[in-house]
Formats: sequence, structure tokens, C-alpha cells
Amino acid sequence: MDSNEHINITRVASAHSVQTSLEAIRTGDAGLSKRRANMLSRVPNIGEYASFQRESVTIEDLAYLSAQEGDEFALLRSKSSDIIFHGDKYGCTFTNDL
Repeated sequence: MDSNEHINITRVASAHSVQTSLEAIRTGDAGLSKRRANMLSRVPNIGEYASFQRESVTIEDLAYLSAQEGDEFALLRSKSSDIIFHGDKYGCTFTNDL
């Protein structure tokens, strides 16, 4: 096995692990980590947003929040911060300045 093949196997296993975790959250068999629960506590309602330290939020974090709430979340990244926006079950609509 060459080194590229090993990397691909690792990524597949990791993706499967994430998928399993997301499904457990969706079905109510698991909850968010303390860090992600804190993120959600700052944007608990549709239409709310909050700033976080730049590059502290990942797309994977948004997947976990979406699995927990059944809503969409958007990540906006500025020069100085990350912003999480809590959308509804259909998407994220920005009606005000963030």
C-alpha cells in the first residue's frame, strides 16, 4: 500500500465516524460536545448570529449543529472573526446587516 492509499482509507474511516455521530444526534441517541453546545447556546433561535474567534468554527461544527436542531447554519468568515448564523429548516436568509 502506498502512502496515498493509506490517507484515503483514513479519510473514509473518519467520514464514516462523523456520519455515525451525526445520525446518533439526529435520532436523539447522542448530544453535542460541550464546545458545540456552547456555540449553539449563542445562536439558539432562527435568525440569530454570533461572532467567534477567527477560524475557530468548522464546517463539521455546522453539520453537528444542523443535526441537533434540524435547521441550517451558515459560516461567514471575516478578516477578524467567524460568524455563525442560525437559519431555518430550508436555508439561511440574511435580512439585516450582520
